[in-house]
Order: sequence, then structure tokens, then C-alpha cells
Amino acid sequence: MTNRRIEEGKSRTRINVEDDMRKREEGLGRQANEHVAAEMTNILDAALQEWSRQVRSTLSANGNTGTSSGPFANGAASHTGTQVPPRFGLPDGGKL
Repeated sequence: MTNRRIEEGKSRTRINVEDDMRKREEGLGRQANEHVAAEMTNILDAALQEWSRQVRSTLSANGNTGTSSGPFANGAASHTGTQVPPRFGLPDGGKL
């Protein structure tokens, strides 16, 4: 009876240690995901700001003030899959 209790205690200890490790791994994975998502947000924000700067520069160079027309004023629709005029130079090749 004593040997059985000792073995059960050892088994519970192993299970508890394994459960603890899984919880820690999950926490580390979540922390890594949060870090990656934050960095992706920073990169996307910077890319969009640069793209916006380039579009504004192109519009200014073409004499377009942007007040009476926008990037879709030439008839291009603003829905997904629409080709954007090349002068706007979207980073993904011009697809919205």
C-alpha cells in the first residue's frame, strides 16, 4: 500500500510538472505572438505613411490639390481587387 501511494505521488508530480510546462509554453507563445503583431503593426503603419507621402507627392507634382478629386477620381472603384493607376505605386503591385 505504501509503495502504491509513493508511485501515485510521483505520477502526480510528473503530471503537475508537465502541465506547468505546457502553461508556460503557451504563455511564451502568446507573448511572442503579441510582440510579432506589434512589430507588424509598426511596419504596416510606416509602409502606409510612406505610400501616402509618395501619393501626395505624385499628386502635387501633377498639379492635383486633392480637393476636388481623390485617388479614385479617374473612375477606378475602391473595392478589393481593383487595379490602382500605376502612378500610385502600391507596395503589393497595385492591388487593393
